[in-house]
Amino acid sequence: MKRAIGALSALLLYVAFPALAQATEDVSFDLYYGTGNNLYIEMDSEPGAIIFFTLGINGQGYPADPTHDGSTPGYGTSRYYGMVPISYGSTFYFAAVAWTESGGDSNVTYCEQHNPNW
Repeated sequence: MKRAIGALSALLLYVAFPALAQATEDVSFDLYYGTGNNLYIEMDSEPGAIIFFTLGINGQGYPADPTHDGSTPGYGTSRYYGMVPISYGSTFYFAAVAWTESGGDSNVTYCEQHNPNW
């Protein structure tokens, strides 16, 4: 009986406060130095998550938030497949969201990275 009440309470909490439900983990950004003057941004989230991102370059500032329909990126949005190179002397602005079928969207996270190597 206690187990049934606990399960019912959890269901009611989920229905009443969906924001408290477990969502997909936010995207994290890591900077990697390659050979010479190469810099790369790597994005990561929980295993199985698909990451979508938008990009602004050199003075454009942060781009619009990424959009998608399930695993398909929306207009102006890219699906992340691997490290993104940052051009010499450029500043890249990223907006990224991770998505899983079970958890939905993560919060949108932002990153600004400058490559001072020229």
